[in-house]
Amino acid sequence: MKFRNKLTIVTCLPVLFFCLSSFSRSPEPVDKFLAEGLTEPVKKGNREYSVKVTFPDEDFYMVFSPPKAAYYTPEGIGFSNEWGETASIETEHPGWGEVLFDRDAVMWIERQSPARKVVRFRGVLKTPEGEILHTYVDSGSPYGQGDWSDEWYYIYPDGVSVRVIKIYTGKTEDAVAFWGLPGHCAFWGIRGTVFETQETFISYSGKQPPEIIETEALTLITMDGEYKRINYKPYPPDCSLFEPANIQMVNLKSKYHPFTIVTSGNVEVKPYYMPMDDHRNIDKTVFITWPRKTIFGPDEQWSSALSHVIKWRWHEKTEKTLTQVYLVGMTDEPTEQQRVDKLVNLAGSWEAAPQLIMQCDGYSYDGYEIKEKAYKLTRTSGKGDLQLLFKAGLERPLINPVFVISGLDKDRPFELMINDTKFNNYRSGFEDDNLVIWIPLTAMKDTSIKLVF
Repeated sequence: MKFRNKLTIVTCLPVLFFCLSSFSRSPEPVDKFLAEGLTEPVKKGNREYSVKVTFPDEDFYMVFSPPKAAYYTPEGIGFSNEWGETASIETEHPGWGEVLFDRDAVMWIERQSPARKVVRFRGVLKTPEGEILHTYVDSGSPYGQGDWSDEWYYIYPDGVSVRVIKIYTGKTEDAVAFWGLPGHCAFWGIRGTVFETQETFISYSGKQPPEIIETEALTLITMDGEYKRINYKPYPPDCSLFEPANIQMVNLKSKYHPFTIVTSGNVEVKPYYMPMDDHRNIDKTVFITWPRKTIFGPDEQWSSALSHVIKWRWHEKTEKTLTQVYLVGMTDEPTEQQRVDKLVNLAGSWEAAPQLIMQCDGYSYDGYEIKEKAYKLTRTSGKGDLQLLFKAGLERPLINPVFVISGLDKDRPFELMINDTKFNNYRSGFEDDNLVIWIPLTAMKDTSIKLVF
């Protein structure tokens, strides 16, 4: 009897081991930093959207559905910076058009890794009747005649993205970034060919606009941390709202507050103002809305344009292209002062990124690329460690730095050290032949970062 019991125990051991192994194995964690959707520049067909991006530690998300690239709060409030638009006052060739009217515009995932997602948006600027703008001059566009718009969104795990918009046009010589003249109210002094690249858009269905957007709809912030709330009742005049603010935060009735940042200098933020037909319902809606109505049905979607963040100087201008760059995202700090402080620091880390000092051989520093919010490096020789020193401070904080490194072996492992201490909470992955690393780190003093191979 005892022998049989022993035999039974021995016989059951493999089964017991299998069972214990099965229970002890925890499922692989699902990475919530995802981009899913189209990976080629084709029309979306019957898809609800072209691309959707979700984030590991946030419950907001991004949806790309031509022509809108929008952040969405958990309640479904949409926020976007809209698209390329142009208008001309030429007597021979007057016209107005935007990517909104290109029914063949495309959005797709250009590349992605665990460290970032890059989403692309391409379309042609058309009139409401479907006519392509400025076809009578060579735009240099690789996609066809007339004015074309190319956009890239470099999206990071913290929900911050860099929006880069490039417009191909033969009208760069007299191109201006907005209607009128810098520092002037209304449209006095209209001249040249206007190319808008930003318009603050909010969309929702199920509630009325004042139930979604605070009456003091915007908080405008300077790099010195000064800020001003902008009241839309009564509707503000068509003038600069708070100079020299280069940071705009939208005050939604949500825990999330969308923001748009441009580099400081030559910046104005103005309320959306034209055409005058759009103003007729303001007594009821507080904001300009489409459709042009006073009350919206429970399932009726509406949109509202709040403002323009105008960067009068082009980030880049060539013979055939115009480029502007924006830093966009959401913030959820509990108080306005905390939100302001966060955005000022974020703007400083982007616009005035801390100086990088190489402390090793075998690598070259190719510069900081503001269009990607990333430090660029190349391995030039050998297989040694990469050691960097960042001269960070209160005026030039290091916030969630990004590195794009070329020339590394894809199969070669490394450890990441911060101030000589091993750091595991980073994200990395290859985009083609470039290693991209994103580090959740905030530093206000000199900081060393080392890749040990």
